Amino acid sequence: MMQITLKSLVNFEVNSAIHHQWPAGYSTNLPSQHYQIWLLEEGDVSVQSSEHQWALTAGQAFMMPAHYPRYIHSHQGAALLSVGYRTPSFNQGDIFSDLPLPQLWQPSAADYQTMKTWMKQIATLHRYREFNKQLTRQGLGLAILGVVWPYINQPAGEQTAADMLPDWLARSLHLMKEQPAISIEELAVTAGFSVAQYRRNFHRWMGDSPQRYLKAQRLETARLLLEISDLPLHAIAQKIGLKSGNYLSDAFKKHYGHLPSYYRNERRFPKKNGN
Repeated sequence: MMQITLKSLVNFEVNSAIHHQWPAGYSTNLPSQHYQIWLLEEGDVSVQSSEHQWALTAGQAFMMPAHYPRYIHSHQGAALLSVGYRTPSFNQGDIFSDLPLPQLWQPSAADYQTMKTWMKQIATLHRYREFNKQLTRQGLGLAILGVVWPYINQPAGEQTAADMLPDWLARSLHLMKEQPAISIEELAVTAGFSVAQYRRNFHRWMGDSPQRYLKAQRLETARLLLEISDLPLHAIAQKIGLKSGNYLSDAFKKHYGHLPSYYRNERRFPKKNGN
């Protein structure tokens, strides 16, 4: 069984929380940048990778790893709650990395109601920036992990998400996260492909181009550095492989909806509203 400590939880955070209402016939094939826990309230959802398929029915829960290539489809439509967890970059501990994910399970009636209530609360709190609401959101995110941990922390020996990916792709995803300034050409060399072959094979597995995926990872790393460091924008841009601070500022605003300076101030110096 995987051992978890409070220290390993310090740097993770609830990164997304959505109450989805998917219409009949809904489908998508874009992988998530984060670990996700789903809880299906109504309808049906199928998740398919190149080698595996899961069929979710009402009342079931599902957890997916970050960067997992999948095709998602709902035949009837679905009401679904999701919470995303961001884990650290730069070789810090990842509490989920050794779990046998993806994983589908049927929570008990009591656990289902608890998860449903807390996930709805997180989805409501996620839109607010006040410090007390952020703190409550993070606390509920940890509490949900406490509920689901007995279901997902299975004995060693089961297949993990990394085992399901070809070695070259698992290595590429790791390099994109830990060395975001790396180029597509360098990634192709480490994968043993020409650049054209690399682009085709990456898209076949991930449902997106390596350029767009690497750019999203670079911006995610920039977001983390804005929170945890005092590096100026031009230094962050250099660290993640972008040509200038101005270019990073434009790309960051387009991707996240805010300028980097605004994001840094909001995350590091949130308004406490009397708290």
